[in-house]
Amino acid sequence: MNSHSRNLALGLSILLLAALACNLPVGQQIALTELVDTLVATEPPAAGPGVSPGNPPAEASQVPAAPPAASEVPVAPVVPPASAVPASQQPVSPYPANLLKNPGFEDGFKYWSENPAALQYGGQSVDEDVVAHAGDHSRKLFLRYGGSDILQRVTVNPALPVGSSIVLDIWFKMPDAGSKTNKCFNLKMIYGNDASQQETATTSDFCEAFSGWDETALSNSSTDIPVTWIEVHATTTKGDGTNKNFDKPVYVDDFTLKVLPPP
Repeated sequence: MNSHSRNLALGLSILLLAALACNLPVGQQIALTELVDTLVATEPPAAGPGVSPGNPPAEASQVPAAPPAASEVPVAPVVPPASAVPASQQPVSPYPANLLKNPGFEDGFKYWSENPAALQYGGQSVDEDVVAHAGDHSRKLFLRYGGSDILQRVTVNPALPVGSSIVLDIWFKMPDAGSKTNKCFNLKMIYGNDASQQETATTSDFCEAFSGWDETALSNSSTDIPVTWIEVHATTTKGDGTNKNFDKPVYVDDFTLKVLPPP
């Protein structure tokens, strides 16, 4: 019972005693007694924190639940994207981005050689310092009787395991068309190991003329043998008959040879 109710009940009790003393009618005495009991029974609850006697608490459904403590909220692990991983922490390939040396012929014909079979029929290539895809030089092959065939052989260390990927990419320019049956341009890639195992991949022939530079690639996405060496060829095929004396250029430049072990 709060102080207000106690004071009111006390006052009514005094009145009741006075009424009894003054010999009030019995009915009025009973009414006063019931009034005291009612006031005591309807006493408001004790005020809690933030609740005043004149401001009853809100319904439970109207009181928002307190949010969980920060330590109780589950937090998903944050995985940074691959691009956000510092380069120093990314896997380092044991192979260079380009296995070929002097890939754009800026150092003349160094590290390259001619296929002796092509030289036998006058198919020797020459340096080109006017027409180039990038830099100041390219290599000029010929659509002639014996055809031209330049090559570079590289060692792969450590050895590429079975299931590796090999990609040869180059730029070439062919201002004049060859024959539908000969004197075309193509790429060839031979790779093998010290156990005398080897495989060969070749592009389709390019025989149509085009005025600008074009990019082409030759690849094997899954090797069947371990690889310790790779040999790349840029070739113009042999010609004969009515095309025997055909002698037009094919320019090649910016070779790239990439290897990728299986994951």
